[in-house]
Amino acid sequence: MIDLNYLDGKTLALILWGNNKEGKSDIRICMGTIRKQGVDLFFDCKPRSPGFFLEGYLVAQIKLPDDSLKQVMKGAQFILSLSVGTLHDGNLEDLVYQQKKRA
Repeated sequence: MIDLNYLDGKTLALILWGNNKEGKSDIRICMGTIRKQGVDLFFDCKPRSPGFFLEGYLVAQIKLPDDSLKQVMKGAQFILSLSVGTLHDGNLEDLVYQQKKRA
């Protein structure tokens, strides 16, 4: 896992894979900045969406993008790629944690 102090202030591309309302495969990419607050990491994606805290199991999945992804991800320093259920128009945090809430 990457050192939390090192992640502070770095850019993150949050890549969400899921299905749209019609049930077809879709993708949503959200850019933001990682902010360390105490012992936790906060994904700051304002003004597009309210930010939210990243739970430990998500932090463990943060990776460096390969060179081809860096260009596509607008130069993001890190990526977090997640499979979610439906890509609805709701709150970004709800999209990220929807699988966990169903369990």
